[in-house]
Amino acid sequence: MDKHNLKDIINDIESEMVKMWSLNEAAHVLEDDESYIQMILTAVFYEIEHFRQMGMIVGEA
Repeated sequence: MDKHNLKDIINDIESEMVKMWSLNEAAHVLEDDESYIQMILTAVFYEIEHFRQMGMIVGEA
């Protein structure tokens, strides 16, 4: 996968996450959409340093 394309995908995921929280859809998604949460977590851990630079606290349990 091309690195530029990967950055675009991650930016799209970030935008979706921000929109989800700002529209108060997070509770529904956390309870009812396991595949979406799995995709978000995969993206976060794949680009963990990017998200840490944004101020996100990312733990590895």
